[in-house]
Amino acid sequence: MTAKRRELVLWIVIGVLVLLAAIQFFQVDRDNPKKLAGVRWNSEESKSLAQRACYDCHSNETVWPNYACYAPISWFIASDVHEGRDSLNFSEWTYTRDQEASKAIKMIEEVFDGDMPPNTYLWMHSEARLNESEKLDLVKGIEKTFSVKH
Repeated sequence: MTAKRRELVLWIVIGVLVLLAAIQFFQVDRDNPKKLAGVRWNSEESKSLAQRACYDCHSNETVWPNYACYAPISWFIASDVHEGRDSLNFSEWTYTRDQEASKAIKMIEEVFDGDMPPNTYLWMHSEARLNESEKLDLVKGIEKTFSVKH
């Protein structure tokens, strides 16, 4: 490698490090708002499965991992959590009966299809991975909790 090329690589590395340091000043909201009206699950088992697989993104009870304070990773995690809460929030369960049934059916479909929890989340949170038996138990719990049949 020539001296000019080494110098260029060094400046690029320095630039990247400065950029990474600078973006740490742009923190995102990693809050857990007050729980309003949570879901009344049909059983502790159903609640436990939902908490394990869903609550980090779909409740105000998010357990923020240590690495969630470092940009740019924090930006992606906070975005996923806020998007998840916007679509479904177990801590702010203020839906009408029709909305509740619709949300429950969508939950069941996403669990069956393997869309939830998403693979990107499971890479770092293997404890959220549900085996087939646990998926069936969660689906039954959702059906009983929200009085729907899929």
